[in-house]
Amino acid sequence: MAEKFRWGVIGTGIIACKFGEAIAALDDAEIIAVTNRTRAKADAFAERFAIETVYDTNAELLADERIDAVYVATLNIQHYDVVKEALLSGKNVLCEKPIVMQSEQVEELVAIAREQDVLLCENLWTRFLPIYDRLRTLIADGGIGEVRVVHADYFFRMEFDPNDRFFNPDLGGGALYDIGVYGLGFIGTFLGYEPDRVFAVGRLGSTGVDEVLHLSLGYPNGAMADATFSISTPAPFRAMVIGTRGRIEIPEYGRATTATVYQYPDVEAGRNSKGTGTVSNVPEGTTSYVIEEPFKQNGFEYIASAVADAIRAGKKETDLLTCDEIVTWVKLKESIRADLSK
Repeated sequence: MAEKFRWGVIGTGIIACKFGEAIAALDDAEIIAVTNRTRAKADAFAERFAIETVYDTNAELLADERIDAVYVATLNIQHYDVVKEALLSGKNVLCEKPIVMQSEQVEELVAIAREQDVLLCENLWTRFLPIYDRLRTLIADGGIGEVRVVHADYFFRMEFDPNDRFFNPDLGGGALYDIGVYGLGFIGTFLGYEPDRVFAVGRLGSTGVDEVLHLSLGYPNGAMADATFSISTPAPFRAMVIGTRGRIEIPEYGRATTATVYQYPDVEAGRNSKGTGTVSNVPEGTTSYVIEEPFKQNGFEYIASAVADAIRAGKKETDLLTCDEIVTWVKLKESIRADLSK
């Protein structure tokens, strides 16, 4: 077997633990070093995941020549500084989402990565799940016809705490930057990252963050998307891709392991759906089936492997999430948030 891909981890919170669990499930990867602002937390993380080296500072970890790539899992507002330091140290970087919240910052980071000839990727791990490989192939083969509409909702309720990262604007709080990343990433998977019309309406809470946000996006080819995100209201977590010849329904699309595909009868057969469908509006003659792609561990393993494979192949970005896409989407989120603040 080839030598294991060696990760260094900066930050040891809940999401970093998810990453640690995913790496532990891979035969060809390992975490060999970790650092955190609090040494005790770094030590606990190292003990949990059998990591051999604990560093007191980011600089010490970044100087470790054994490390093939660094996973950054610090607070949102720290990403820019930490990622910049890592890139300037010549390290490949996978950064937890959102990578940054300002377009000037992401453009600078991408420029540095290219100058340093290293890989930079945002941890939009949902894009890399195996079920989406299946769905991309299905759509490319015409399985649901031409995609016309994409819909994505992500709701949950957090108890209000003005100091919590979800509600604190100084910590990058709000629905857009926490869970909107997943919904926009889902839309981008099927429609791309450059809508030419964007409409946003949101409910800003007492701290000024968007607790509920609704988006409508229009694309040059006439396709459209809509999404609603909330950190203060529980509701179904689901998405749908609607085409001219069928649709795909994905429950819990942010951690999807299943999807239901509906394929409509030929339009030439003269069947209309109005008045003939069931309560779920499937035309007579529709066929349906379920696709299942369970995780090996928790889903993070797929983006970790994609990053490692890209680096081993000498690539500076992954095939499924390019630096140009990351920049475009940061700019879109920035403009949406600015509109909500007016």
